[in-house]
Amino acid sequence: MTSTTIDRSTLRAARRVVLDYILGALFFTAGGLALALALAVGVHLFVGPLSESGWSSLIQIVLWFLLGLGVYCTTVTMPQLLSHGRTRREFTILYTLALLSVGPATGVLIVGGYWLEGVLYGALEAPHTPAATGFYTAPDQFWAIFVGYTLTVPVWIAVGGLVGAGFYRSHRCALGVLPVAAALLWTVHIHVLGSEPVSLPQAVPAAVAAVVGCVAVTWLVVRTIPLRPWSR
Repeated sequence: MTSTTIDRSTLRAARRVVLDYILGALFFTAGGLALALALAVGVHLFVGPLSESGWSSLIQIVLWFLLGLGVYCTTVTMPQLLSHGRTRREFTILYTLALLSVGPATGVLIVGGYWLEGVLYGALEAPHTPAATGFYTAPDQFWAIFVGYTLTVPVWIAVGGLVGAGFYRSHRCALGVLPVAAALLWTVHIHVLGSEPVSLPQAVPAAVAAVVGCVAVTWLVVRTIPLRPWSR
């Protein structure tokens, strides 16, 4: 009976955390898409002909917002879960599930963004050319775009979670995790969405290793973390 209650409680917590972070990521991504489309119309009407995809540029800003979502996860969501009786191990499991779920959901919306932008650019008779990346070279390569961002988004959120955990624990710990976070972001930039051509066998191991590395180091940081270290 107790085991069933715990299992149901854990499932409810997992569903809530995963859904919250999917919705948060989609909110940031949809906001960036709306801004990209609005800017495209504004530039076309008041500045001059469009020359390339604005969505491909604004995606980089969206990724920074998603990094902030990861920071929020380990500085706000984690203390909330711990204060409601969850263990640090349970938090890490829920956090990992959220990472694995947000990537595909965001990838679908990014693909939809390229499609919508393509329709808009077609109506404006403007060339629809994305910024140079190694994983896709045209805005209609939907499968490649989906895979590329499904691999990339979890890394950015995981890096944010690692940085947030470091700052939550102590400023000294934060200084220690920042170089690790920067190295992991650079790795995924080079091997997934960099300017040089990359292949799926090259991109998948790099992204998986980056996420696993982030989660592993985050676990090392949070496994003995006090609930409110700054009050000591």
